Amino acid sequence: MSVFVASFSSPSRWCSLLKGSTSSSKSSSSSSGRRNERGATIQKRGGAKTSASSLSSENHSRGKPNKSEPYKFMGRTVKEKHVFDSQMANELALEVVSEETGVEKEELKKTLQNLQSLLPELSSSSLSSNADAYRASLDIKLVARNAIQIKSVFRELRSNVSEMIAKDLRLALDPRASERCEKALEVLTGRGEMTREEAENLVFATHRYCADKKKMLAFCEEETVLEVCENVRRIRSAVGGEAFLAHKVCEKGDAAANMLFESEKNEAACNAAKALVERMPKDCNVALMVSDFPNLLLMDIDRLFSDLTNAFKSTPPEETLRRDPSVSFRVRSFNNSYEDDGFSEDDRI
Repeated sequence: MSVFVASFSSPSRWCSLLKGSTSSSKSSSSSSGRRNERGATIQKRGGAKTSASSLSSENHSRGKPNKSEPYKFMGRTVKEKHVFDSQMANELALEVVSEETGVEKEELKKTLQNLQSLLPELSSSSLSSNADAYRASLDIKLVARNAIQIKSVFRELRSNVSEMIAKDLRLALDPRASERCEKALEVLTGRGEMTREEAENLVFATHRYCADKKKMLAFCEEETVLEVCENVRRIRSAVGGEAFLAHKVCEKGDAAANMLFESEKNEAACNAAKALVERMPKDCNVALMVSDFPNLLLMDIDRLFSDLTNAFKSTPPEETLRRDPSVSFRVRSFNNSYEDDGFSEDDRI
């Protein structure tokens, strides 16, 4: 104990000991700080990995495939545009027609420009990827002759016949295209259900606005055209007026045109038309209304009027629909099952 006290009794010794303890504490604190920083960095990296993995799993659970997954199309509907871009589709169509006809690719590209100058209605986006466009470009004389003959057949038509030919290039490639059009028009007008102008508008609309080639009347069998004519007669009888225009229905596309081609859809449309006639005011032209808004014939009329009543409580539903038939698009609530209203099934259109 005496030795210990004596050693600390010297001031110089005391200062040196204080300096040593201070430096050692600084070194220990700095080393511990480095360890803490390393730990924080590791924890941060781990947290980032965890958040990234959780985000990836969350996206996967939401149905969003990760780009890193090699089989992201498995279990999904794969369309041509998902596999081929426009350039690849163009090369494929060009190669197919080149091998089929023996014409060089560069020559096909030049003839395609000539076809587009003859039919400006051909869209540039779909023109180069359509093999029929390359085939038609090899016989410009046939295309020009068909266009002139078809225009002479549709003498009552106010629309541009070239739009119909550009949409369905079979009219440009088939040497008997004008005869097919004339035959379809004769069948439609043969029973007196349609005037010549109405028949021309209907044939034009099926080729111009329908994507399904089975609905393009110029190339349909005679039995199919007769069935369409009969279905138009049934709907006109249901709405109680000749003002129903079938071509306006086809202008809305395949979904609406089904009521003219399929017996089940036609029966449902007739039932909807009868329900509308019963509910609408007597002076309302239901035939003209469903011509402009054929979606009404695809709906459950009782459900539609129930929705109109709930949405516009101060106005009778028939007056609301009469003022603006397009409200039928907006009033439907597809998230409801309609069980509270007594409807157990939700037939969505």
